[in-house]
Amino acid sequence: MGLTSYAMGIGFGAFMNVHQTEGFDYTVHRSSRSQMKLSMMDFGRKVRSTARGFATFGVLYAIFDCTLEKMRRKTDGLNCFASGGLTTLTLALDTGMKWRGLTSTFLFGGLFAYLMEELMDGYMH
Repeated sequence: MGLTSYAMGIGFGAFMNVHQTEGFDYTVHRSSRSQMKLSMMDFGRKVRSTARGFATFGVLYAIFDCTLEKMRRKTDGLNCFASGGLTTLTLALDTGMKWRGLTSTFLFGGLFAYLMEELMDGYMH
């Protein structure tokens, strides 16, 4: 799951960052080759960062989902909602949010995961 999420993150990161130029200093006069090299290094750093985020999310989601399925002995929408909520909550814990922010993070993360699961189930069947 982690490798698949990492690969998806690479694709999504490349798509989202291909034309992003913020933070690049164009006022410094460099050769075209030097500018291209710096630009590609920055692009690679952003893509790897996005891929790591996707991999972390995918691994945490899989851990929570498998644990809940094992504990409840069911595969249903509640597992999906709880897994998505717990994953986003875990990722948000170190941001310094107060309890209201963490609660809304849990609810929106769970709702998003549930909707994605239902969308994929509907598409696959």
